Amino acid sequence: IEACHARVAAVVERRASAERALKAEATAVASAEAEVRALERDLDGAVERAAAAESVLETHREAGERLRDHLGASSSDRAAAHARLEVLEEVADLFSDQPSVLQRLRALREDAAERAALAAATVAEATAVLDRARAEEEKQWAEVSRLDADLKRHDALLAGAADRFAGTRRRFERRETELAALDEELARVRDALADAERATIEERAGLPAHRAALEE
Repeated sequence: IEACHARVAAVVERRASAERALKAEATAVASAEAEVRALERDLDGAVERAAAAESVLETHREAGERLRDHLGASSSDRAAAHARLEVLEEVADLFSDQPSVLQRLRALREDAAERAALAAATVAEATAVLDRARAEEEKQWAEVSRLDADLKRHDALLAGAADRFAGTRRRFERRETELAALDEELARVRDALADAERATIEERAGLPAHRAALEE
């Protein structure tokens, strides 16, 4: 019986140690999962910023193409550009009391004003405008490249965190398996202890009869 008690105590101690380890792994799993979720949010933000920067770059490229086209306008083109702007301004005056119409006309008027100004520009002015447009495009290219690098960095961080989370999860599952095995072992040794105690009780209960038989 003493041996059974000692075995039960040993298994109980091992189980308590395994349970503490399992709780520690559960905390590690939660921490690793939180890290993954945070990095996923960071990556989503980086993707959105990169997409927005690429959209701005495309806008700059289209504007640059328009500038190159407009700066080569002929005298008839300049006259047409001014006439278009004048017509739009007249339409705006007619609907000056209707904000919704003015809002729809705004983009058309801005585009017409840009075209008219460019068409009337001198060669020097045209070159300066085009240089500024190229500078803006190059600046945006640099921003897109920076955000692409940032996106790759976030992606690498997320991949590393995902690997750590998977490893932590595997350790947690091993701890769960170990604890289940210890529960089974504890049940067996307790059953063995109960059997030993019952046998001892039965043996003690039979002692008086055994003694009586010996005395006879």
